[in-house]
Amino acid sequence: ESYDKIFPFVKSNKEIKKLFAIFDIAIVNKIVLERAIVSGITDIEDAVINESTISSGVEGSVTRNIKDYKKSKLSIYEPHELVAALDL
Repeated sequence: ESYDKIFPFVKSNKEIKKLFAIFDIAIVNKIVLERAIVSGITDIEDAVINESTISSGVEGSVTRNIKDYKKSKLSIYEPHELVAALDL
């Protein structure tokens, strides 16, 4: 058997570390949740992502569900737009 089949977490850990080098992880706390509730975004999960992104001070967010972010103050991108921008 190949090393990757025996130890798949090693490969995934390497890939996760690459992502950490490019992206930050947004924090969700009480303030973020309170802001999400009054954000005007009706899907609570999307509202939490939106508010945690704003709290992190970043410029935008990536989602396959752009329609739920119409009330967002952020720039919202689809995954293919991110891939094109990063030239992956």
